[in-house]
Amino acid sequence: MLNSIYEYALENRQRMLEALSERGDIVDAARRRWRGYEPEDAPPPRTLGVDGSHNSSHYQGVDLWIATSVAARPDGDDEVVIPPQMGLGQNARLPAVMREMEAEACRAAVDRAELVLMDGSLHAALAADEDSGAELLSIARENPGRVAFVSKTSDVRHEFGDMSPAAGDIYYYNRASQKPGFSEVFVKSAPGGGPPISSTYVRLVAHAPLIKVELLGRATDGDVQDLASGLARQSVGGYPNALKQAHNLCTITREDVGRIEAIIGIHDAVGARAVLQ
Repeated sequence: MLNSIYEYALENRQRMLEALSERGDIVDAARRRWRGYEPEDAPPPRTLGVDGSHNSSHYQGVDLWIATSVAARPDGDDEVVIPPQMGLGQNARLPAVMREMEAEACRAAVDRAELVLMDGSLHAALAADEDSGAELLSIARENPGRVAFVSKTSDVRHEFGDMSPAAGDIYYYNRASQKPGFSEVFVKSAPGGGPPISSTYVRLVAHAPLIKVELLGRATDGDVQDLASGLARQSVGGYPNALKQAHNLCTITREDVGRIEAIIGIHDAVGARAVLQ
């Protein structure tokens, strides 16, 4: 069966790629919207990156869940550590618990940094219609231009709608240029009729992957260039190092969950008795 699938893929490869390869008109449009820049030789802003993590396990009907969040400096030190939450039992709100902890970390971070980077999409956070989204909106309003939301990828098709793109906007911007730069700011209404959200795709160093950056309000190309210049001097491989460090510090792996299970003694508490001889 798999051999026939492989053969079909080889035989139809060109046909399936045509939907993308023939969209030179969209790449041309992306190229016209691309703004090249050279990072300014100036001290970067004091920056903190905020990320969160959650994980869980299921063992004989017992769920162990854990959530945490941190704000980290580009040098790898944690500046803000939100006390972890964990419990035994099903927790359908686990992702929401993590997002609430991220909002708490963001609130603490804005008092300690000139720029706070949040991992993920502002638009998605507001669309979730949760308390965390409302809190992030409040923080961003109170600190204009100081809270930016950064995504490593994006599936949205907002900017080339009339051309019926076959891929997300980021796909075409990736092909428009490999030089440092950013796409012309795109402003879209926030979910629920809130303030507008400005978004742009940014390449911090040549040939690096694009990142998507969102800011609350109507940002200008100049605002984005200032932001990108500051981030370029604090990036590794084209990704803001503060966010990379936050991710490394807070990620809860399956191995971590297993160790916590051992500390708590879950397996001993709910393990089966040995079979009677």
